[in-house]
Amino acid sequence: RRRAPPSAVMPLHAAEGKANCDAEPDGSEFHHDFYFGYNRRLSCFSHAVSSLAFSAKGGRLLLSATGTGDVKLWDTGSWAEAGKLKHCMREHPRALIVSPGQSWLVVAYSLFLQVFNCTSPYKLEQSIPAPVDELTKGTSEWICVAFSPLSD
Repeated sequence: RRRAPPSAVMPLHAAEGKANCDAEPDGSEFHHDFYFGYNRRLSCFSHAVSSLAFSAKGGRLLLSATGTGDVKLWDTGSWAEAGKLKHCMREHPRALIVSPGQSWLVVAYSLFLQVFNCTSPYKLEQSIPAPVDELTKGTSEWICVAFSPLSD
């Protein structure tokens, strides 16, 4: 059994006006409604998940990335794997984002941005290297990525 989330997000039992929970032997509480109503598990990864992002319109897609560079897409209606990005770099992605119009998926690595089409088979459309500093001739690193809310 898992420990309960903070009480601010616990569902209330309508009849009693209190959280539906059972006491655990160690004094913690198990919150049945949260665990079975809200807690969703994705298929196992062999490495820790390093980045998560939801799609903009209704959150129908969840993107997850691991330290090995694996990026998976999940259908949030069924919590089933909807796809996997191919041609990803084998390093820790720093950021994931879906464009507001859900046309593009962007994965930010330290030295490259990879832009994928947001429809299956999620084709790699472009790989953009990090900019070079004109004064030092050193390569910059991508830290994050964002779309304009009105862009696609």
